[in-house]
Amino acid sequence: MTQENPSSSRNRQLGGRSPRPGCPLLIIVCSRIVWAQGFTAPRPEDSPISSSPSLLLACGGWRRWPSPGEIGRSTKDAKQFSETLAATMAGSAAAVEQHIQALLAQSVQEGLLDDQFLQLIQLQDDSNPDFVSEVVELYFEDSATKIDTLEARLREPAPNYGQVDALVHQFKGSSASFGAHTMAGLCVQLRDACHAHNQPACQALVAQLRESFAVLKARLEQFMALENQRKQLGGGR
Repeated sequence: MTQENPSSSRNRQLGGRSPRPGCPLLIIVCSRIVWAQGFTAPRPEDSPISSSPSLLLACGGWRRWPSPGEIGRSTKDAKQFSETLAATMAGSAAAVEQHIQALLAQSVQEGLLDDQFLQLIQLQDDSNPDFVSEVVELYFEDSATKIDTLEARLREPAPNYGQVDALVHQFKGSSASFGAHTMAGLCVQLRDACHAHNQPACQALVAQLRESFAVLKARLEQFMALENQRKQLGGGR
């Protein structure tokens, strides 16, 4: 009885279709290649596995696993890349810090801020990294509310200057503590106008307060954007 070729039998099971020659499916068991999908197994001595255990048969050809030396070089390259990236980020953080210092110096020179705000910045550290941003947001909210209230009270036919003066006194204190130099100075002038019961002067000074606050807010938003960028780059304060 003539033994049927395994590949012929397998081809009949596949409906006469031969497996794609470009993508053989071979099974590797204990460093030996056995027959699958109609392919005759190569002899063990012909297998690259016999001479190179780092080779693995993949679809369409042999794929080589990296050698220990290559893995070592890859690890070294990854370490060098990490060190280069860290150095680049540190340099970027230093550049952002220079922008921050230039912005603060300009703000102090223009009178928007003073040394009190610079001292507030020094209170921020790793244990309280969001201290400055929280103080800035609180000042924004408090100032906007006070300006709206002052405008409303000074629109009345007969303003209660005692109440207005008390509110302006609070505003001056919060602005001075924050380091908003121009805002605090305008509050001093507004208190003098309140004491004189000079309604037009009071209204004009509140309008100046609103304009100055808008300028200060825009400047501090620039500062906070740079601060967030510095933190993302790993810069410390």
